[in-house]
Amino acid sequence: MIAKCPKCNSVGKLADKLAGKKVRCPNCHASFVAKAGQTGRWYYAEGDRKKGPIDQKHLDRLVAAGAVAPETLVWRKGMTNWQPLAEVLSPPPAREWYYADGESKMGPVSQDQFDRLVADNAISADTLVWSKGMAGWQPLSELEKPDAAPENEKCSGCGHDFAPALLTSHAGERVCEICKLKLVQSTGKSGLKYGGLLNRFIAKAVDLLFMLGMAGMVEGLSRKLFPGSYVDNTITPVFTVTLTINMLLGIFYTTWFVGKFGATPGKMVVNLKITNPAGRKIGYMHAFGRYCGEYIASMGIMGIMMLVVFWTISSLFPDNPLQNSIVVAILVTFAAVYGPAFFDSQRRTLYDRLCNTRVISA
Repeated sequence: MIAKCPKCNSVGKLADKLAGKKVRCPNCHASFVAKAGQTGRWYYAEGDRKKGPIDQKHLDRLVAAGAVAPETLVWRKGMTNWQPLAEVLSPPPAREWYYADGESKMGPVSQDQFDRLVADNAISADTLVWSKGMAGWQPLSELEKPDAAPENEKCSGCGHDFAPALLTSHAGERVCEICKLKLVQSTGKSGLKYGGLLNRFIAKAVDLLFMLGMAGMVEGLSRKLFPGSYVDNTITPVFTVTLTINMLLGIFYTTWFVGKFGATPGKMVVNLKITNPAGRKIGYMHAFGRYCGEYIASMGIMGIMMLVVFWTISSLFPDNPLQNSIVVAILVTFAAVYGPAFFDSQRRTLYDRLCNTRVISA
């Protein structure tokens, strides 16, 4: 459950078993009763969309799966605005104190310094003190005496001190929520189901048929409007413009569908989606970058390099068995681009690695 201190308004996570019990705020040390109703219903941002409401357990599952990351904006009733999840779950800043010394106002001093001043009687029961969250200056004797709270524990990840209720067990260690998020992401246990190679091949074939169909219609229209430009099978301005239009249509086809729906029509047929490593939809620019990674960087640049290599081999060694260097170069390029997916646990091709994308089962 999420609890909010009524005195300093800091927000933190508590174990559900503490609902209805008196707890102590790690920030201002004020005691208050943790109310079960403070668990709230969460909303979270996914791109430009706001999703929810969901309960705390559902949010925890999304966090464990990597669908909600530390930088994801979240909101629940009682919060003034949307905040990154990391800020909601992060420990509140250390408290600072001010105290009166005659006519002078001293400070700020940390909580540890303040406690030492009290122990040394430099701050007496009648000394006026103030800290953020207090309505005004008060004598030390009038401050609320908090109930004894269990000693803080250190997070095994970041080393910061937390109340025991704010730490959870993960992989045999006691860690805060932020370190738990980082551990889940670093181990790669995101809970994602990656797309199978057969389905990806079918999706690619369907997309190629769609794109070839569009290209055929554009070229057919061009031949009908400018028949003289295709008589001698030479490269004419009309042919160049037609080829350029078809290339732009291919870019638009891939970028728009992936940016809008997270998948091309071919991948929709076999229920696949293109995502980032956390399983969230990528945007239009990321989709365009992935297109460039596949067709320009991987297939284009690497294909040209392979053609040069095998053409050189064929020229230097005319009796070698690789006489048809173009075919061999194309086969080697395909193997280099798509082959890594056969050996990768996340089914990443070369361009998936270049663009940091994943293909998952929707």
